[in-house]
Amino acid sequence: MMKPFLISAFFFLAILIELGVIVGFILLLHRGVKRRNRVDRVKGFVLLGAGSFISLIIALPSAAYLYTEELWYEHLGYSQVLWTLLMARWKLFFLYGGISACFMLVNLFIAKAICPVPLAFRRWADQGTKAFHRMVVIVILLISTILGIVAVPFWQDYLMDRNRVEVGDKDPIFNKDIGFYMFSLRFRDFTTIWMKALVWLSGGLLLWVYNFYSNRDPQSLIRARSGILYHGTALWIIALIVSVLRSRISIWKTLFSTRGTVYGVGYAEAHAHIPALKAHIVILILIGLVLLINLKYRKRIIWLAACAVWLSSYLFGVQLYPFLVQEFRVKPTERVLELEYLSKNIEMTRRAYGLNMIEEETGVVKKLATLDVIRRNQWILDNMQLWDRKALYKTLTDLQELRPYYSFYDVDVDRYMVNGRYRQVMIAARELNPERIPKFARTWVNMRLKYTHGYGVVVVPVNEFTPEGRPNYWVRDIPPVSSYPEFTITQPEIYFGEMTK
Repeated sequence: MMKPFLISAFFFLAILIELGVIVGFILLLHRGVKRRNRVDRVKGFVLLGAGSFISLIIALPSAAYLYTEELWYEHLGYSQVLWTLLMARWKLFFLYGGISACFMLVNLFIAKAICPVPLAFRRWADQGTKAFHRMVVIVILLISTILGIVAVPFWQDYLMDRNRVEVGDKDPIFNKDIGFYMFSLRFRDFTTIWMKALVWLSGGLLLWVYNFYSNRDPQSLIRARSGILYHGTALWIIALIVSVLRSRISIWKTLFSTRGTVYGVGYAEAHAHIPALKAHIVILILIGLVLLINLKYRKRIIWLAACAVWLSSYLFGVQLYPFLVQEFRVKPTERVLELEYLSKNIEMTRRAYGLNMIEEETGVVKKLATLDVIRRNQWILDNMQLWDRKALYKTLTDLQELRPYYSFYDVDVDRYMVNGRYRQVMIAARELNPERIPKFARTWVNMRLKYTHGYGVVVVPVNEFTPEGRPNYWVRDIPPVSSYPEFTITQPEIYFGEMTK
C-alpha cells in the first residue's frame, strides 16, 4: 500500500506545480500589462505552457495507476479499504506537517513582533529583513514537509489507535486494559517523539532568527530582551511538558523491557526504573515552576541550574540508577528477586493464549483395545495417515503443478465431513510462483493482469493409493475436478496464500 501513496504524492506534486505555474503566469501577465512589456507576457505564456506540460507528464501516469487500483479494489468489493488506507497516510502527512508549520510560523511571528525593524534603520534594513524572513519561511516549509513525511509510515498505528477496542483484561502492573498496549501505545510513543523533535527544531530556528536580529540591530535587541525572555521561557516550558509526556510513555513501555531475564517489568523496572521516571516527572514539573518564578528575578544561575538538574535527573536517575540496580542488586540474586515477576509473566502468557481456560480431566480406560474393537470403529483406520508428507509433496510437484509458473508451498493435514463421515485429508494449494515466470515474459500486462493468482488445490485422503501407488485424488487438475460434492470449488483463484502473501 506504500506504492499508491507515492503515486498519489506525485499526483499531488503535479497539482502544486500547476498551481505555482498559474500564479507565476498571472504575475508575469499582470506585470506585462501594467508596464506594457510584451516580453513579460510572452514569458508568462511560455511558463504556463511548459509548466502545464510538466504537470501532465507527472499527473497522467499517477492518475492512470490510481484509477486502475480503484477499479481493482472496487471489483473485489474493497474500494472503501483502498481509500481508507490511502487517506490515512495523507491525513497524517497534512496533520503533522500542518501542525509543524503552524507552530514554527507562530514562533517566527512572535519573534518578529518582539524585534521589529527600528524606524531609524528601516530604510537600509527592511529589504534584508524581508529576504531573511522569506528564507526562514522556506526552511519552515521544508522542515514541516519532512516532519509530515516521517508520520506517514505510522498510518496503521494511527488507525489502530483511532479504532481501539477494550480487550477486557488488565495488566497487573499499571492496571490498564491490554487493548491500550496492543492498539495505542506505539502511535502515542511516536507522537511524543515527534513533538520533542518539533520543539527542539523550533528552538534551533529561534536561535537562528534572534541571532540575525542581534547582528542587524544590537541596540534594539537589548530593549527587546524582556520579550525574548518570555518567548524562550514559554518554549522551554513546552519542552518540559513534552518531556513529561515522554516519561509517562516510557513508564508504560517498561512492560516491553528486555533489561533482565524476565521480558517486561522485572525487579529493576519495578523498584528502580519506574520510580526514577516518576521522580523525573516531578522534577520536570518543579523546573517549570522555577522557570515561571524566575521570570520575575531573571537570574542566569537559575537557568543554568535548571538545565543541570534536568540533564542530571535523566542521566543519573532514569538511565544510570536502574542499570546499577540490575547489575549489583538483581544479578547476584536473580532467581529470588525475579520470581514474582516471572510468575506474572507466565500467568499473562497463559491468559494471552487462552491456556488458563484449559480444564484437566482424568480419563479412565475401561479395557484394552482388541482387533474386534478396531473393526467396529473403522473410522480410526480410515483416518490413519500413511502418506509421508515429503513423498506426497514430490509426487504432487511432479504430477499436479501442471503449469511452470505454479508451485506447491507444502502439504498440510486437514479434516472434512465427506459422505457424513469425518475424514482426514492432505491438501496442497497450487499457488503462483512469480520467480518461475521467464524474464522476457515479465511484462506489465502479464505481471499485473494475467499472472496474478494461483489456481485450485489438490486433496488426497491420508491412507488411500491407486494400484500404481499414486495418490487417490479427491480434488485434482485445472480446472478443479472433485470426487465428492463437499469439495466442489466455485472460486479456485488464490490471491493470498502461504507463498503469495
